[in-house]
Amino acid sequence: MRKNCTKGLYELTTMNKNEPDRDAPGRPPFGRVRWAVVALSWLVACSAMEAIDVKEPPVVECAVADDCAGPVGHCRYRNCDEGRCVIVEVPEGFALPSQQEGDCHLRSCGPNFEVVDIFDAKDVPSPTQSCVVLSCDSQSQTVEDEPASAGTPCTESSPGESPLRCDGDGTCVECLDATDCDGCDPNGDSCLCVDNACVPEQCTNGMPDVGETAVDCGGSDCGSCADGLACVIGADCNSGVCTALICAAPACDDNVKNGTETDDDCGGPGQCDRCGVGQICVAASDCESVVCLAPENNPVGACQAPTCKDGVSNGGESDIDCGGADCEGCKDGEKCNQSADCTGVLSCKNGVCDLIEAPGNNMPSP
Repeated sequence: MRKNCTKGLYELTTMNKNEPDRDAPGRPPFGRVRWAVVALSWLVACSAMEAIDVKEPPVVECAVADDCAGPVGHCRYRNCDEGRCVIVEVPEGFALPSQQEGDCHLRSCGPNFEVVDIFDAKDVPSPTQSCVVLSCDSQSQTVEDEPASAGTPCTESSPGESPLRCDGDGTCVECLDATDCDGCDPNGDSCLCVDNACVPEQCTNGMPDVGETAVDCGGSDCGSCADGLACVIGADCNSGVCTALICAAPACDDNVKNGTETDDDCGGPGQCDRCGVGQICVAASDCESVVCLAPENNPVGACQAPTCKDGVSNGGESDIDCGGADCEGCKDGEKCNQSADCTGVLSCKNGVCDLIEAPGNNMPSP
């Protein structure tokens, strides 16, 4: 383009330099002025075209982040921005998207771009029992539970049933005293509150009345019997298990939901195994997956299957929603069992995905 412009300007000069002045004597040399203007315009046009010609195309360093060298982490990581390798630095205090809900802690970025775990009093777990109040304790930095006040209405009551109330020890019960038992006997007889249950008065006389399987318990009218007392069927017993006509203590292999279990032989704070998918739960700790999902305003839920987006470390994961065979690899600073649990080229060292430089020909700008 430069050569053509120069040739054109040369031809213009040759053609016009000897052009006779056709203007009258004493007048300005109009022919030469016209030639000078045309030549100047040509020169400006050539310069513009030359500038366009010499402009180099932009250098493309990358198409995706993996084309760049640099760290792979939550708080400082490599990225490809419009074909250019850059390092993204997340501000201190930024809350990471991967959180475990309801554990009184917040995962965020620290001053040196490390992942930090700080106490968060607002990260209180959702209540699963109406007679237990949950909170985050600032000293232990863990979830604390306290019993609701005695007499607090329970949400465990079903429509048509007598209203239930908290006993002050964290349990939802039928009664606290006899005034809570009005109308409990269909025959109109007075009822008493015995062991937080409304029972006909005959069930408190200390005598083995007709229909009872033991003194003041068992049968269709009185409350169930304690472990070791006489019974005929499981319904006569607190445990729901009548073995050889004797009420048996709750066990984790009796095929009955009893004791502190939330479903048959599982859940609760006792020694039983955690419950499987679909079984009843009242807290995440009742489930193998550590995920208990309950309908709104209902303390009783069902254990859920592990997923890579449930906010807890479960299934085959090595950390929260990462690692294992099904979820994406864990990032710098997250827990791992083997290097395959880590993303990209990170390695598992001492149980943690370790930040190393990824291979690449382009070093990102700081």
